[in-house]
Parts: sequence; structure tokens; C-alpha cells
Amino acid sequence: MRFEEAYPLIPEVLSGVTGLHVDPVQVQAPGDDPRSDLQILAGKYRFLVEFKHASSADSVGAAARVLTGDRTGEAELTIPLLVVPHMGAVGRRIADAADLSWLDLSGNACIRAPGLHVRVLGRPNRFPRRGRPRTLFAPRGSRIVRRLLLSPDEHFSQQGLSRETGVDKGYISRYVRSLSQAGLVTRETPPDGPRENRIRVNDPDLLLDAWAEAYRFDDHRIWRGLTASRSGEETLARVAEVLAGLNGDYAFTGLAAAWLYSSYAAFRLVTAYVRDPAVVAVLETAGVREQSAGANVWIAIPNDDGVLHGAAIVRGMPCVSTLQTYLDLKAHPERAAEAAAELRRSALPWSMT
Repeated sequence: MRFEEAYPLIPEVLSGVTGLHVDPVQVQAPGDDPRSDLQILAGKYRFLVEFKHASSADSVGAAARVLTGDRTGEAELTIPLLVVPHMGAVGRRIADAADLSWLDLSGNACIRAPGLHVRVLGRPNRFPRRGRPRTLFAPRGSRIVRRLLLSPDEHFSQQGLSRETGVDKGYISRYVRSLSQAGLVTRETPPDGPRENRIRVNDPDLLLDAWAEAYRFDDHRIWRGLTASRSGEETLARVAEVLAGLNGDYAFTGLAAAWLYSSYAAFRLVTAYVRDPAVVAVLETAGVREQSAGANVWIAIPNDDGVLHGAAIVRGMPCVSTLQTYLDLKAHPERAAEAAAELRRSALPWSMT
């Protein structure tokens, strides 16, 4: 949604959630204040509105940085207000952490000011976006986030991140700046150490949630097949036997990996990342026929080899990291939501410390 489309809706929705009267003549251009897109006078309050077309972590973080900056001399009843089409859970947490009032055009809001407290949640998104939105968590960026979250208490140098992820330092510098502006990481200069900034995660749960919100399992190439089997464990053993004979990189994910990591929830579907697409022909020879309906085998050809970073042998089976397993469960059926919750509670790097 463009600002031009949102402009006529903002005063109406603001009036609806606050109960304040907004006269059309009191909706003004920002004038000499470049930090807002719109000014709205409503009752005794003056709202400085910044509109963002999405509530992603980077968008909300950028708005918070502008709206909560130095406003020395402003009247007490001047309220910086972020407006988005629909506020997601991650954006809400970032705005709340920055003590930033917000409103979405779907009718949700959290507005705090002297004599005014509005909190409306749970209204559905009236403006779903078509197509693939721009994301902070594209494959190269995800490599960096994955490495940070695998050791969330560690302080990283850009050179170290570049060496471990295979991403060049220039990209890392720009990307870490974006994460920092979103409030997801902090860049620190050691007082008596090397001159290069050290990067640390502010809140691993928030960073993971931001990543999960943007993550799409179907960005990978997925082959679906069916094999006769009495249980998920039998399917897992059969697929593992085939993959082990390929001498190629592979690792299990999804429900099977969650079960291997946490012994939680019986499963039927077995999913594996495999670098070599030729594995499909081998699986078909072994009796796994291509079939989407009722499939109990998914083979994912990764869109980036970073998905295998942090892989481990778990109960004799190669598995992607607990982080990648958690992300992939979002797209899985059966008891995937329960398995993800248990994995997060018991097996993520920071839950084990």
C-alpha cells in the first residue's frame, strides 16, 4: 500500500479507535517537520504520523528511530504515531520496546499519551499483500542471522562472520547496520580491544521471531513422494539408507528432525535437504514414487547451502540445526506447531544454557 492510498484512511481509523473527533481541515501536511508524513489534530492531541507500507522488523525499527528521536521542546500532547496497514507480532514487540505508539489501518492500535490509553488487538488484516514482500532475511542475510543465533551469547567481528558464513565483509557491514537499525543486534566498539565493532544479539527470541515471520519453506525446491511404510520411523530409516549411499551432503529437517532432537510427537512425514537433485531418481528406484497427495517424503533442494550450517548428527542421523528445524516446521502438517513449541522450549541454543 502506498502512502497516497493510506492518506484518506488514517484520520478515519484514528478517530474510530480513539473516539476523538478529527475534522478534515485538521489533517495537515508535515510542514517543516521532515520526521513525519502527516500531522493530525484530534481533540487536544497532535499526532505526528509516520506511514510504513509493512510492519517488518526493519520498517518498524526505522520508524522508531525517527519518531522517538530527540523531540526537545515539543508539547506534552504531541504524539509520534507509526501507521501501517497491519501490525504483525514482531513489529508490535519492536514498537512496544521503543515505547512507540502505533495504529494499523485494520483497526488495531496501541496509543499511549497523557489522558489517553488505547489498546486494540486481534482484528484481521484487511490489506494482505500479493506476491513476495521484500525481506531482511534473504538467503545471504539468513546465513548471518543463523550464525549469530547458533551462539547468541557470543560477540562477533565482521571478519569472523565473513569467514564462517562465506559472505563478503561489505555485505555483512551493510546487513548488520540494517539489523542494528531494527533493534535486533548491537554493534559495540571494545574500549581496549580491536578497533572493529563487535556484534551481539539483543534478544534471540525476537530475532528468531522476525526471521520466522519472513521465512518461506517453499522458497526451496520441494519434491514430494510417497512410500509404503508402517511408521515415520520406518520411512526415516528407508530414506536415510538411500541418502547415505549418495556420498552427498544432506540433512533431515521438519517433523523427523524435531523428533530426533526432542523425542517429541510421533510423525509420518520425513523431510530432508539434499544438495544434489539427482537424488530424486534414486529414491524413485528405491520405491518412493512422486505424489503430492498423501506424500510422506519431502526432498528439499535448498536455495542456499546455508541451511546446512550448524547441522549435527543426532541419534545417528544428520539433521539441520535446531534453528533451521524450527523455521521449517512452520510449513509442515501434523503436529508441527506442537513440535516447534517443544523444540523452542528445550533445544534451541539459548534454551539449553
